[in-house]
Amino acid sequence: MTIRILCVGKIKEAFYRDAIAEPMKRMGRYATTEIIEVAEEKAPEGLSQAEKEQILANEGERLLGKTDERDHIIALCIEGPAWKHFPARRSCC
Repeated sequence: MTIRILCVGKIKEAFYRDAIAEPMKRMGRYATTEIIEVAEEKAPEGLSQAEKEQILANEGERLLGKTDERDHIIALCIEGPAWKHFPARRSCC
């Protein structure tokens, strides 16, 4: 099994790279893991709601372009609730 984590933009800050390293190491015992970064759209200030939605749609298309039709996709959002357990654990084990 391969777990691919897709994200928009580069993970630049060392704090985030360090925070990602430990869970990636743990998951690596059970599955091949990789992080795939797609380009972030430039979003100048003062965009209309329609322009913001178009930017999100473009980024979403780039993310979907990195997936396969056989992939199981779990979308996460920073505003979403925190998970105590990874949901795939219940569905695959």
